[in-house]
Amino acid sequence: MSELKEDTIKTLLFQILCDFADYCDKNGLRYFLCGGTLLGAIRHKGFIPWDDDIDVLMPRPDYNKLIELFSRNSINGNYEILCIENKNSIFPFAKFVKKDVKVKTEFNDLDKYLWVDIFPLDGIPESEADSTRLLEQAKKTKKKFAYASANFGTGTTFAKKICKIPVLMFYKILGVKRYSQKLWMLSHKYDFDNSEYVAGIAWSCGARERVSKSAFLKSVDMEFNGRLFHAPGCWDEYLKNMYGDYMKLPKENQRQCHYIKIVE
Repeated sequence: MSELKEDTIKTLLFQILCDFADYCDKNGLRYFLCGGTLLGAIRHKGFIPWDDDIDVLMPRPDYNKLIELFSRNSINGNYEILCIENKNSIFPFAKFVKKDVKVKTEFNDLDKYLWVDIFPLDGIPESEADSTRLLEQAKKTKKKFAYASANFGTGTTFAKKICKIPVLMFYKILGVKRYSQKLWMLSHKYDFDNSEYVAGIAWSCGARERVSKSAFLKSVDMEFNGRLFHAPGCWDEYLKNMYGDYMKLPKENQRQCHYIKIVE
């Protein structure tokens, strides 16, 4: 098997994003670029040069509708939605995968096909203190999920590879399913439609994700790789919360990718 080049990977990822966005627009489903994908759109008009994935957020009602609709009315291109709801994924969020593009990742064996991450956008408490507790709890649970699903012998240094062994053994004994279910439960604690504030609880980055629902849902279009996609209306506030001075490039040793390898 031959490994595909980075530019080819990004071309394939972009096509998956385009097909996903077309499906959502055709069926009246709301989605928003988020995380590094939104940052890439603002700062680079496309992929962050060292990034190798695509992230979108969908309001929980649209997320649920997507899963239900796609099960009855999929699209050409060998696509599938993997999620807990379909009982075909352990992740607490959905992945829009292209099943004719197989992948290998360095840190775990959960991903088999090239994907776009679809994170549900859920309601959080109106109280900032309460929402902080919820989001930080979800962030800690996500870290435990990562430990429970990680491969042995991985790490950025040899020392980290050795030190991680007992930690991984502990969480693997408890099982990754425990943490996936916990994240799913946390993300369903507050109803989206009745909440004034929202966040991506299912794969939380912590308290910094908290945003006003009304501001977030005022969709604006942003260029990514020469095409317009939907982004949150409060994109500047969101990016400042997530990355601080987001237009400033990080130091080279902080430029992390996801170590995806695609083989033919």
